[in-house]
Amino acid sequence: MAGHLVISQTFVKGSTYSGGSGATGGLLGCISAPNVVSDCSTNPNSYVGVNLSAINTTGANVQVAGYTIVRSATSTTFTAGDIICVDTTNPGYVIDNAATLCSSLPTPAAQVGISTLGDAFSTTNHSILLAR
Repeated sequence: MAGHLVISQTFVKGSTYSGGSGATGGLLGCISAPNVVSDCSTNPNSYVGVNLSAINTTGANVQVAGYTIVRSATSTTFTAGDIICVDTTNPGYVIDNAATLCSSLPTPAAQVGISTLGDAFSTTNHSILLAR
């Protein structure tokens, strides 16, 4: 997004890293080995940020603060101002938890951010402000 602060961290790209330009970009990234980031596949509550476009064939670029695009596992409409949580059923994805804290979910989850724009229609790509 033009005009918004984006802070990212570089890591070594893991075998399942899906950068922002890929069909599955915008997934949460988790440490999979020392200084290596892959798409979260287990324990998504330990995510380090949102996977962006890869730097090159071996470099991962993970956004850790600012505005970003994240993905939900199914097409849905996020509402501006809602709390966005880790999807504990679909690792790497997020859910809109309305105004309810993520810790109150049946499986407590980490908060990823706040929905900033809301969605005009049902989609799997959503604009949020990261909460970390």
